[in-house]
Amino acid sequence: MRNLDELRWEQFHIGDIFSVERPSARNKDNYEDGDVPFVASGAINNGVMKCCKPKDDEKLDKRECITVSPVDGSTFYQAYDFLGRGGAGSSVLLLRSAYNELLSGQFIARMISQTCSKYTYGHMGNKESIKREIIQLPTTDEYKPDYQYMAKELFDIPRMFDEEQGEIVYSGRNFVRRFIIQGTPVVAKRFKRVNFFQQIAYTFFRSTKAERAFRYAGIFRKRGIETPHEIAFLETYEHGLFTTGYFICTACPDPPAFPFLVPKEDYDKTLATDLVSLIVSMHQKGIVHGDLNFGNFVFRKSEKEAHYQFQVIDINRSLFFDTCPPKEVCLKNLSTITHRRDLFEFMVREYARQREWDEEETLAHTTGYLQKLEQKHARKEKIKRLFKR
Repeated sequence: MRNLDELRWEQFHIGDIFSVERPSARNKDNYEDGDVPFVASGAINNGVMKCCKPKDDEKLDKRECITVSPVDGSTFYQAYDFLGRGGAGSSVLLLRSAYNELLSGQFIARMISQTCSKYTYGHMGNKESIKREIIQLPTTDEYKPDYQYMAKELFDIPRMFDEEQGEIVYSGRNFVRRFIIQGTPVVAKRFKRVNFFQQIAYTFFRSTKAERAFRYAGIFRKRGIETPHEIAFLETYEHGLFTTGYFICTACPDPPAFPFLVPKEDYDKTLATDLVSLIVSMHQKGIVHGDLNFGNFVFRKSEKEAHYQFQVIDINRSLFFDTCPPKEVCLKNLSTITHRRDLFEFMVREYARQREWDEEETLAHTTGYLQKLEQKHARKEKIKRLFKR
C-alpha cells in the first residue's frame, strides 16, 4: 500500500463530486423520543441532537451520506438512516455520491471539515458556497478521486496487527494498538478470535462486539457521557463465518484511573468522589457499563477545573434502560468497581450519599454482591487448575 507522501493529490470542487441538497424543514422539538437519529448543526456526537420517532409516513434521509453544518463547518458521515434538520437555524446540508460508503466517506468528511471550519454564525455557508469549496483528495492515474485507497487504509488495520505495526496499548485477551491513520492518531482494538459456536451466533443471530462498540459510542454521547469518538468497525470472515472484529476510534491521551487509585495507599479521594458522581450520572441516564472497573475510565483535570473530567472506554457490553435501572441492578453493577476493600467502602458510601440511600444497607448489599463475584471467580480458577494437571 502506498504511503500518503507517495500519492498523487488533486483539488476538487465539492459540487463536482457530490450532489448537495437540503433535508425537509423539521425541528427536533416537534418529535417524540424514539430510535431514529435527528441530525442538525453540531460539532459533537456526529451531529445527533436526539433520537426521535418519525411522523406517520415520513420519509427518512437515507444513510451513506455526508452532513455539513453551514454554521461551523462540522462534517460527519451518516451510516444510518436519519432525520436531517432542514429549514432555517441549525439546518444541515446533505452531500451524496455513488462512492459514499463508510470508510471513504469518513475520509472525505474529515477533508471537508478542515476546509469548512472557517464558517461561523456571522459568516455562514450555504448550498452554493459549499459546492464551490475545494478539497484535496488522493487520485488514481486517471486523476479521479481514489475512493478505493481512502477505504483501504482502514481496511489494512488487520494486516497492521498481524505485522505488529503501531504502538501497543494493551495486550491480553484482546489487543489494542495505536496507529497514525490519515495523519490522525487512532486506537484500534482487535477482539479475541471467537470459537465455532460463537461464530454461528455472531454470523447469524447477534451483532459483534466491534459493531456494538461502534453503535454504543453514539448512545453514550447522546446521553451526555463522554467516550472516544468512533471511526469504524471491521469484521473478518472465514468460509462465510465471522472470526474476529476490530473497533477503531479516536486516540485519547488521558490516563486510566486504576494506577491513581488502587495501588496508592493514600489514594486521591477527589478523583474517587468525582468518579462516583459519573457512575451515578450513568445510572440515572439508564447506562449500565458491562465492565465497570477503574481501567475503563480515563481522566483529566486542568488547573482551572475543580473536578476531574472522564471518558468511558470498553463499552461494548453495556446495557441501556429507558430510565434509571432498578436499585439492585445499580448495586450489582457498582460491586465490580474494585476488590480493594477500603476504597470499595469509600465509593459505595459516597454512591449511597449521592443517591440519598441508607449507607449501611447499601454497603451491605453491594459487599454481598462482591463476595459472590469473588467466590465465582475462585471456583473458575480452581476448575482451570484441575484441567491444567
